Amino acid sequence: MTGFTIATSIFSLAAGIPIHAQAPISTPVREREAIVTAGHELHIDTGRLAPGRPYVLEVELLSATSHGEDAWIEVAAESSGGVTRHTLSPRQRRLELTFTPSAPRAFELRLTGGGEPGDVFRVAVQWRGLPISRMPGVEFIYSPHQNVRPPGTNATAVVVHATVSRTVESTVNWFLAPDSQVSAHYTVGKDGRIVQMVEDTARGWHAGVSELEGVKGVNDFSVGIEIVNLNDGIDPYTDAQYQSVAAIIRHLREQYYLPDSRIVSHEHIARPVGRKSDPKGFDFQRLFRMLREP
Repeated sequence: MTGFTIATSIFSLAAGIPIHAQAPISTPVREREAIVTAGHELHIDTGRLAPGRPYVLEVELLSATSHGEDAWIEVAAESSGGVTRHTLSPRQRRLELTFTPSAPRAFELRLTGGGEPGDVFRVAVQWRGLPISRMPGVEFIYSPHQNVRPPGTNATAVVVHATVSRTVESTVNWFLAPDSQVSAHYTVGKDGRIVQMVEDTARGWHAGVSELEGVKGVNDFSVGIEIVNLNDGIDPYTDAQYQSVAAIIRHLREQYYLPDSRIVSHEHIARPVGRKSDPKGFDFQRLFRMLREP
């Protein structure tokens, strides 16, 4: 690279479109194609990552205007203070990297074009988190009120509820009671404390008779989040609760494709219409703004 004038281009991998976005998938894959020219560096922003979670990044050289020995792309991957360097060429067109970030912005990928001036390379980049089930650092208490999802079904929606009770403890006890026959995947206390009682991969019993976008039985394909609130339109939702609900959804989005349009209230999906009103007063637009923050 000696003698090159390095210019930097930036595009957001996090803004890419997941492959098969409309189908249930266990780990969303984001893919982008990019053009790298000799003497230029392309910086790829992988977006916000989950600390402590393993990821796979694949880089593939799709085409090059030159196929000579001097045509190459340097791939520099930096994670948690260490840098590894690899080379793509017409002979070695693909590489796969596994990394575990220590912080949300602790990974960088840089592609630098080599070869003769004017050489152009077309590159594909894919990034995905490896499957995990539980949210790191969250207390888990098993509820007996759950079962398996239908074959081939994963979470494609999130339903937000209000507990109509004052504490996490009372909600947990209700989800443990033999006669309750109800559960949710997560409960969020006033202080932001999160208790999980159903695995993300399992079917919780939180939605009841329900329908979303013409599909009935929302328990089959959703994750339920209960927020401690009286659901009277007066009891406020705390900042800590908004932060914890956003954290849960970020965790889920590392495993499933969950657009904003599929993050809904219990009121929205309950049937017949008007059967439920929760979470009354919850600001979904605030939640969506938080989810867009880096």
